[in-house]
Amino acid sequence: MSSKTRTIYQNLIDDEYPPITLQDEVLESKLTKELLDSFFEGILHLATTKAIVVQFHAKDKGANAYKGRGVLSSEVSCNSDVILLAFSFNKLAIALSCDQDLRVLNGIDVQSSCGSDSDRSPSTAIKYATAGVAAVMEANIDMIFKGEMLDPRRTTASVLQAWVAQCI
Repeated sequence: MSSKTRTIYQNLIDDEYPPITLQDEVLESKLTKELLDSFFEGILHLATTKAIVVQFHAKDKGANAYKGRGVLSSEVSCNSDVILLAFSFNKLAIALSCDQDLRVLNGIDVQSSCGSDSDRSPSTAIKYATAGVAAVMEANIDMIFKGEMLDPRRTTASVLQAWVAQCI
């Protein structure tokens, strides 16, 4: 299976942002340092415009199937120069550890950093982070965060969640 490239336009913050280029369905076995280097090239913008969705292999596929996992670990999740941001970061870290045997060195939970202790909703965190500079499209935010289950055929919501975590 070869990866697909597509474009996603954000509809969460009422402001001008460039489109997000998504490289979708990248097999874990095809993940290389060169691919990640090209991904991170020019990424030091205010808001990221690139995303990669990695498809992990099932267990017992052989050593070659998992070679990208080491690259992902050394270049991203355990790289001291990389800070990962996510909503409900604890769930992401636990899933990566339990399901993929990957650990995360530096991560920030957006709801813990932005907002109040009494309301950990994504829309509250985004409103807090944007501080009235741009209008927040609350209905769209609620829509992309409503499903807790990841549907591997529908990656747009996950990409938008990751984008807004990096953006704010």
